[in-house]
Amino acid sequence: MNGVRGSYAGLMARGGLMVGLTWKDKHVREIRLEAKAPNTFLIQYPDTGPLKMLRRGAWKPVKPENGMIRVKLNKAEKALITTK
Repeated sequence: MNGVRGSYAGLMARGGLMVGLTWKDKHVREIRLEAKAPNTFLIQYPDTGPLKMLRRGAWKPVKPENGMIRVKLNKAEKALITTK
């Protein structure tokens, strides 16, 4: 049996952030972010394990601090956080 998969897109979060998310077997695989306003956003991410973020054309490792990921985005800027 294949794992349970799911996703959503277009969720508007506080501060002007549009969020999309993909998961498999109860674990987040991708978080897609798009700023509708410039801001520093805090993303709650309780899982542990390696993450990387694609932002401004470059991949960088991401380490949650106290279960939170801090992402600073300008208006219309996008970022992708993934466990892959």
